[in-house]
Amino acid sequence: MFKLFKATLSTAGKTAEDIKKMYDGSIGPEPSEEEIEGYIKVYNIIDGIEVVVYTRSHFGVDDFGLYVWEEKYDERIRELFYQAEQDPYFGSYVNERDEFIKDWEAEEYEFGPTPTFSVNDVEIIEEIAKKEEAKVRAE
Repeated sequence: MFKLFKATLSTAGKTAEDIKKMYDGSIGPEPSEEEIEGYIKVYNIIDGIEVVVYTRSHFGVDDFGLYVWEEKYDERIRELFYQAEQDPYFGSYVNERDEFIKDWEAEEYEFGPTPTFSVNDVEIIEEIAKKEEAKVRAE
C-alpha cells in the first residue's frame, strides 16, 4: 500500500547535469543534448502545478510517481509525457508530435511507466489517502 499526496511540483531551474543524473542507472543510451534541453524546458513548464503523487518507497526508491492532475493542467502535463516519448530506446512517438497530440486528445494514448519526481521536486501540501481508500472512492 502506498500513500497519495496533494502536492505542488517544484521543477524549474534544472541544469543539464541535473537531467543527466536522472539517467544514472537506467537502461539505454545517455540522453542527447536535444533530450536534455527538452527536459529542462518541460520541467520549467510544469513547475508550480498542483498534482496528486504517490510514494514509491514500496519499490525501494525515495521518490514520487505522478498519479493524477486537474484538467486545467492537461496541456502542461502532456508536454511531460511527450518529452518522455522522445527517448530513442523506449519512446513510441519520437518526433511524432502531431500523432501524439491526436492520440492524447482522443484519449487513446497509452503510457508506460508513470513519470516520477525526486523528493526535491515535490512540495507536499497534504496526505489525501492511501491507495486502497482512493480506489474505493473512485468506484
